[in-house]
Amino acid sequence: MLHISRAPAPMSRGVGAHFQTKTPTSHPSILIHYGQCLGLPHPRPPSQQQHQQPPHRKQYATTPRMQRRLGPLTQSTGSSQQAALLFPHFTTPPISWWNSIEAMGKLGGVPPAECSNAVTVFCSLATAANDGWKEKLERDYKIPPLTLHYAALSLFLMNTPTPSAQPVGMRMLQTASTLNFTPSTLSLVRAFEMSPASARSKSDAYLTAVDQRFRRLLQTSPSPDVYTLQGLVLFNRGYPDAQALRFFDLALREATEHPPPPPPPLIVPGTGAASGSEVRRRSPRWTYEAICHRHRATLLFRRKERVAEARAEAFASLEVLAFELGDPKGYTQLAKRLLPAFTAGEGGKSSGGVRSERGYTLADCEEFLTRAAQSGDWEACELLAMVLVMRVAGAVGEGDGASAGAGGSTSAGDSTGGKGQENKPPGSQEAAGELTKAEMEEMLRMAVEWVAVIPDEGKRADVLKRIKSVRELL
Repeated sequence: MLHISRAPAPMSRGVGAHFQTKTPTSHPSILIHYGQCLGLPHPRPPSQQQHQQPPHRKQYATTPRMQRRLGPLTQSTGSSQQAALLFPHFTTPPISWWNSIEAMGKLGGVPPAECSNAVTVFCSLATAANDGWKEKLERDYKIPPLTLHYAALSLFLMNTPTPSAQPVGMRMLQTASTLNFTPSTLSLVRAFEMSPASARSKSDAYLTAVDQRFRRLLQTSPSPDVYTLQGLVLFNRGYPDAQALRFFDLALREATEHPPPPPPPLIVPGTGAASGSEVRRRSPRWTYEAICHRHRATLLFRRKERVAEARAEAFASLEVLAFELGDPKGYTQLAKRLLPAFTAGEGGKSSGGVRSERGYTLADCEEFLTRAAQSGDWEACELLAMVLVMRVAGAVGEGDGASAGAGGSTSAGDSTGGKGQENKPPGSQEAAGELTKAEMEEMLRMAVEWVAVIPDEGKRADVLKRIKSVRELL
């Protein structure tokens, strides 16, 4: 349990000022009556034609270019309701896909058939106009906002066999939020804040409404999730670190004072951590607990006053994130903060005795990076490859030059760490001959495999060049 050493200041700022929203300019719809434009008069008796013909209407012959602009002639006013639907052609994924999402525990207890039916009904009703169709979902079709929420998250976050699923999921989330379902409102805030900055600069009327609902939650129904997202908003907007950190601390304090019933922990053996060989894995105490610990640690590592205390709290947050929540980014960030302790040459052999300020060894760091890399974290793949290369370089006696290729990678994450290219590689403390040639070749082969999955071509080329130069020394 993390200890918050200072009482947070009272809240004085809402999230509304940080959403830059504007209502988009409305575009009037243009109705084209094809029969009139193409000069196709209705048949009338000869005696009535001169009385019923419009006095100033002229008839024109159509050209191929006009036909292309006007489109097909099969539309009629009877299909106007279908044309107004937002997703008239979307087909819900097959039930087998929904079953697979349920097996992953992502439907919140909602049966897969109900989620599939909710998507079908939603697409048959959803229009841009607010004509009461949202209320029909629960009143007439017995689809509560809870079902909409989990069906929407599945379409929005998971890979679907049906194209264009994300816009449907986003609009379903917006609908559930409109129906005052709090988890959907929070999911929309989180999705907006985790999107690229270029996308955050573009907003619409839906975001304005979400902003207003979120501000009401912050004022009337604060919770660890609400506090966490408010801290995330301030963090992303570049506000002073103390303001964002205050809300992350509020989230921790609220969760500590009103904890939910703890689920049975999952025992994960063999972590190699200094605290023991077993980790008690648990479910998050609130939805966005991982976000809270991750950003709180980042802010604490930046602190310029009471540095030792701040670093201890930051490492504690990363340990919760990695060991208790099993977050791959937690393992990566923990190893990234620890590596400068070994590259700085604090004594002992990397395979046996060196321990960081938290009591971890280089072998622990490699294991943390391996866990994160196996979970698909690309930064962990790059760091793990460089650690393997540095160990081999140190074993063959290359010396300080081994750290040059990875100095920025291993020390950039630690604002108080050593200077990247002046650090010694982890392997520099290994006795010559401790690694056999076969072992070193195997480590370089593993490094090549890990670096192959890095999406950044520039980083991949740099690491491969480093591997080649070290292999020439064998």
